[in-house]
Amino acid sequence: MYLDILKDSDDNTFMSESLEMYLATLIRLRESRREPVPLSTLADALSIASVSANEMCRKLQEQGLVVYRPYKGVTLTEEGERRGRMVLRRRGIWTVFLTQKLGIAPERAHEVADALEHGTPDDVADRLADFLGNPRVTPLGVPIPPADTVYAYPVAVPLTALATGRVGHVAELPVDAAIRDFLHKQGLQVGTPVTVLSIADSGERLLAMGSNEKTARHLSLTEATAAHVLVVPQEDMLEVGDVTCEPESETTPYVKLIPLSQLQKDEAGVIVRLNSRGALRQRLLDMGVVTGAEIRLKHKAPFGDPLEFMVKDYQISLRKEEAAEIMVEVTLCV
Repeated sequence: MYLDILKDSDDNTFMSESLEMYLATLIRLRESRREPVPLSTLADALSIASVSANEMCRKLQEQGLVVYRPYKGVTLTEEGERRGRMVLRRRGIWTVFLTQKLGIAPERAHEVADALEHGTPDDVADRLADFLGNPRVTPLGVPIPPADTVYAYPVAVPLTALATGRVGHVAELPVDAAIRDFLHKQGLQVGTPVTVLSIADSGERLLAMGSNEKTARHLSLTEATAAHVLVVPQEDMLEVGDVTCEPESETTPYVKLIPLSQLQKDEAGVIVRLNSRGALRQRLLDMGVVTGAEIRLKHKAPFGDPLEFMVKDYQISLRKEEAAEIMVEVTLCV
């Protein structure tokens, strides 16, 4: 049973679940911060009568959360904006947790998160976000309002979430070995930038692989296969620069997220995700390649394969293909 009344830790006032839902819905419906949302639009989105929406908006106005003008619409105040964004933040964080950690399908996770958000204090949501790496979008591609931090890992979404013309970087290939081998032979692997060139009525995607238009290879994927290729949209990538931070630098640190195979010699990163499955994943864990561990590239073979790394004072050797399945965070100064 979920709580109907929640205590706001900032001002000790109380807000019901329905009031929170109104604020979050207003943020989703509007086209700009200053543009009022028509009452009829709000009522339709919540599947309620206009008279009920009218009554609730007046309650929100009494609490200083919205400005409601009959026949014009509803606009959020600064405080209403803050609270609405926190509702969306909690919902998004729970969606990511349920999907990534419990393996629940994104659509189902979103439904469950819709209930969990109301019983989660903001400080608990912040801790959960830190645990997940402060994701910026849900697996369904819905933006998550950020906390005041520059550290934020992007969340991978299915390739099918990208519209024609959009670019994504392959983050995971949770497919069986035969399909993964096929995709690798075609040039599609973790870290590969892909552009959606067209989408057929059948759902088949024509992709361009690579960042150079002249040398990019083309590949067609069925909708079913594309749904299992997880990518980070170009706009969510954390690439910020190419210079690593000096230990004593006072410059604000930022991070980028890259496959381990892209580390430069003597460059170090922190392991944040292992995309490998089965026996390979267990072998990596046994060698100390675990989330949170620092790993440094010590040597590259003449033809770039294999790669020699240092992790926890041990030297390990990985094929480039294996290293590409491990995502690491590299700190930058900008």
